[in-house]
Amino acid sequence: MIFNDSIYNKNWEIYSLSELGDFARGKSKHRPRNDINLFKNGSIPFIQTGEIKDSNLFILKNNEYYNEFGLKQSKLWDRNTLCITIAANIAEPALLNYPACFPDSVVGFKANDLTSETFMYYIFKYIKNEIQKRSSGSTQDNINIEYLQTLKFRIPQKNYQNKILSILLNLDKKINLNVEINKNLESLAKTLYNYWFLQFEFPNEEGKPYKSSGSKMVYNELLKKEIPEDWDIKCFGDILTKQNRSFEYNKNVETLDLSVMPSNSFSLNDLNESNKFNTNLFTMKKYDLLFGSIRPYLKKAGIAPCDGAVAGTVHCYTVNKESNYNFALITLCSNNMFNYAINNSKGTKMPIVASDDLLKFLIPYNKSIVELFNKINIKEIISNNIMQNQELTKLRDFLLPLLMNGQVTIQDAEQQVNNTISNVWNAEKLLRFAQWKQMQGYAARGEVDEDTLMKIFDAMDKDAKK
Repeated sequence: MIFNDSIYNKNWEIYSLSELGDFARGKSKHRPRNDINLFKNGSIPFIQTGEIKDSNLFILKNNEYYNEFGLKQSKLWDRNTLCITIAANIAEPALLNYPACFPDSVVGFKANDLTSETFMYYIFKYIKNEIQKRSSGSTQDNINIEYLQTLKFRIPQKNYQNKILSILLNLDKKINLNVEINKNLESLAKTLYNYWFLQFEFPNEEGKPYKSSGSKMVYNELLKKEIPEDWDIKCFGDILTKQNRSFEYNKNVETLDLSVMPSNSFSLNDLNESNKFNTNLFTMKKYDLLFGSIRPYLKKAGIAPCDGAVAGTVHCYTVNKESNYNFALITLCSNNMFNYAINNSKGTKMPIVASDDLLKFLIPYNKSIVELFNKINIKEIISNNIMQNQELTKLRDFLLPLLMNGQVTIQDAEQQVNNTISNVWNAEKLLRFAQWKQMQGYAARGEVDEDTLMKIFDAMDKDAKK
């Protein structure tokens, strides 16, 4: 079988994967594989199959690191090696963004002069579902290196491969940039929250860190710790309201449930579809705050990036005052809240935390500091980037098979990409324009009409727009 054979690419040469480069399995000889002696004080990245599956194009992060002892029983692969999973998560591809080791459940591929690792990455993105179908049914789905080496494809000339790559990489690089922006913004917000609301080092009247500069702290009996003078204690229910909006099942909309919510991140990048559910859905509004009620130790909470539906296993909230939004969001996603939820959940195998219990969570609160914290534009940027990525991913996945079987021309594909990215940039421009107006106060004063303001904004240099 030739995986991408079609009437549109008969002039492309047929190659087996073994003719396009070299395969080798990863190594992890030592048993047990999780021996602490392999990892203690380690600094050499060790990649697992789940981290390959969760990547988009490049593997940008990993959780475990070998030491020199671990490296001796493994193998260090070069940057840009194509990693392909052959067990557990089957046929998932990703490129190493840095030298790393991986186990024998992963195959490394280095291309020869006929192609490139990046082009073969997209080949495997294209055939992944077909390979998974063929390998399913055994006790543990898996494939072997011999199977991979015999796979056959029609492959165009190298210069045409590069034209295909320019289109697909353009989309993936924008997707990855949006993910990185959200990741950095989330890290910034959580760091500042920790500094201001947990360590109480918010700026005092002199602009100095409150607690460490010697400002007055008082012991609070409810929290059993010191908090700043003139701060209040609130229940979480004072700033949030639980929502249970009914949902109409006669439509298919973006849906958030626990299966697509990540752990330890409030950027909810993946969305499901409501037509996959028969019951237990509720209407979700953009910017709702969400908290996974089942197994709270998984730490699933975040921002609803769009209107749609939310599963009943996810608590859905709105803030009672907009000025509390950022404070409520980061509190909901904090380790303190997750630990509280774990301690107040019911059940052993599948612990569940009730919304009423979450809303009893006690928090130190100061109106002026909370309002200052809310000046960071979190929800608009996070949500805008997520929905852009949904659009860009749909276009990439639509074009991928058409490019790989020659059904669409490079010119037509480029036009579709340019139109989509143009719409994305226009949406970003409108968001930045709204933020700039708010910061300048023009909209509130009504001194200048909207068209004139946009012309002023367009004429400004980049630094002035910040």
